[in-house]
Amino acid sequence: MGYGTGYKTRFEKRDRMLSAFVIGGGVLLLIWRFYSGALTPDLVLKAYALTVPLFGWLLAADYPPLASRWFWKAMVPVFLIHSVVLYGTVEATVYFANIGVKLPVRMVWSFIPVAVAFEYFLSLRLIRSFNPEERQEKPQ
Repeated sequence: MGYGTGYKTRFEKRDRMLSAFVIGGGVLLLIWRFYSGALTPDLVLKAYALTVPLFGWLLAADYPPLASRWFWKAMVPVFLIHSVVLYGTVEATVYFANIGVKLPVRMVWSFIPVAVAFEYFLSLRLIRSFNPEERQEKPQ
């Protein structure tokens, strides 16, 4: 039988602090979006909602030491895929704003978690495919 000491490790404290900064930044951008009628806050908030969960929360646990060369080779396609998704989101937002169509909010914001999940699983596959330890054949 185990017991809990209530002691928090540095990782858990760092993770909680990171979450507070991420959520705080999102709330500030959301307030800016609500009080501005311009297109820029909407674009910035969507880019933030696509980028921060992926690179700040989800992939952070899979980052190896920064000095590993294979990791940076894996990050190039990850950054390219993320750039394509971000570009598509920005272009769609600008297109619908220019033609004067207001899409349903639930439809627009339901795309973001789906895109983040797709990018996350694809990024994990790419990172693991470049990992030299994962690529070596394991004895059966």
